[in-house]
Amino acid sequence: MKNFIYIFSLLTVFAACTKNFDIDFKNQAPVPVIEASFVDDLIVARVSQSVNMSESYTFKPFDDADVQLFSNDTLIASLKDNALKGEFTAYVLPQIGRKYTLRVTIEGKVYESSATYFASAPIENTEFKVQEFMTKNALWYTFDVPIDTPEKSYFCFQVIRSPNEMYAWKVINNDGLFNGTKMVKVRCCYTDDYNKENLDAEKKKKLLSDGQKLFTRLYRIDQSVYEYLQGVTSANGTCSNPPSLFTNGAHGFFLASKQTVSAPLTFYKKDYIDNN
Repeated sequence: MKNFIYIFSLLTVFAACTKNFDIDFKNQAPVPVIEASFVDDLIVARVSQSVNMSESYTFKPFDDADVQLFSNDTLIASLKDNALKGEFTAYVLPQIGRKYTLRVTIEGKVYESSATYFASAPIENTEFKVQEFMTKNALWYTFDVPIDTPEKSYFCFQVIRSPNEMYAWKVINNDGLFNGTKMVKVRCCYTDDYNKENLDAEKKKKLLSDGQKLFTRLYRIDQSVYEYLQGVTSANGTCSNPPSLFTNGAHGFFLASKQTVSAPLTFYKKDYIDNN
């Protein structure tokens, strides 16, 4: 009993010793953020600037950037700004196995990143499945990526839901193969949410409607891009920055790969929800 009283007294003393103070966040000056990738024969580069912790997120473009694409030190394209502020594009015919360098000049300072153009990776067996997750049944969109090399392989993908809703980018590697295949699952929603009344707006938005289509864009990437995109995911909501693939302190990545687009998969509630 005496020990209990002693511990309680100590807790009371320490609880009473509080002090309020302000933290002075020393925000750094904005730095360029460059995210570039090939989409078939189109290269797209989005050039913006970083946002301080104390600011709400807004896309702040660099409209006056000079963006160029080189191959073996030879200029092959000057990207032009289009209707979307901070976005620069050019048509090129990339070749598999060739090294490309993206050079972005902002206010006289040069930022560069290089990457080798990869061949596309196949997508097989796209389907919807109902499987248990966290003690509840969930609707999953799944697909397979056959991998025919024992060497470490890296990929990024994005699932798109019609008409034009995009799930977050995800990265995978060839760990955990089954018969030479990487099985990928993307959770869409919980099945019992279809029968709930007064479902909150965020969960309601996740529900698929009859006739909606899902498809996947898949890229084979190198380890550096994999680590950057993985860093973006893990740094979400924290104070840390992902690793950068550009020189001179710019954030961002340059993705050089031929994309694979899966055939659209159509959802019907009667096939996956009403019968489960």
